[in-house]
Amino acid sequence: SGSDAKTTTKLEYKGSAQYLRVVAKVTTAAVIFSATIIKQTATSDDDKVITDLIVSSRQMVEQFLKVALITQTWDLTLDSFYPKTRNRVPEFDPSSEYPLDLILSSYGGAILELPYPPLQSVVVNYTQNGAAEAVYAAANYIVDTASTPGRLALKQGQSWPTDLQPIAGVRIRFVAGYGTTAATVPQDIRTAILRTVAFLYDNREAQELSAGIKQTINHYRIMRAA
Repeated sequence: SGSDAKTTTKLEYKGSAQYLRVVAKVTTAAVIFSATIIKQTATSDDDKVITDLIVSSRQMVEQFLKVALITQTWDLTLDSFYPKTRNRVPEFDPSSEYPLDLILSSYGGAILELPYPPLQSVVVNYTQNGAAEAVYAAANYIVDTASTPGRLALKQGQSWPTDLQPIAGVRIRFVAGYGTTAATVPQDIRTAILRTVAFLYDNREAQELSAGIKQTINHYRIMRAA
């Protein structure tokens, strides 16, 4: 208790939130994981199949872990910088979009956890009524790239812009991912992708990772407490 108490309260954002991948499209060339499948009757058609399976395998691993593997840029669009209720954030549903977590810190400022770690950088944009979109000065807020997931918070004594347009008044552009090449991704995740390529090659109807592959990378998975 007392003024120095480290208290946090989870808040549910009730406004409109939309995640949209922008700018940095993850290209196949950037994520070659050296997948080679040897078949006695191998044909040139296998090259395209394997290339497609590399993309599918990476996407399946990213979806399971809820992380960004190769560097990619996202926009998070919100109606407001502030939550509208103090309800607990719902249990994370792996089949839905990443939940938006806002935490009320001990000094009263909102801390935003950004999806798809690891976080690399953040730019905050806002649009006030009757004005063009503007960039909010980076000197006014803190970006925590060391935590998983990454976090964004105001510095003490600062405040977010007000008088925003009624909808989509906030656009937070963030860069996420381990790096620009496959070599930057942890080795066990890369191995899981290669194993998934082989698994999908032999099981063309498969729609998810095998149980064994999930087990080997589960410690990287981003989970949410109830």
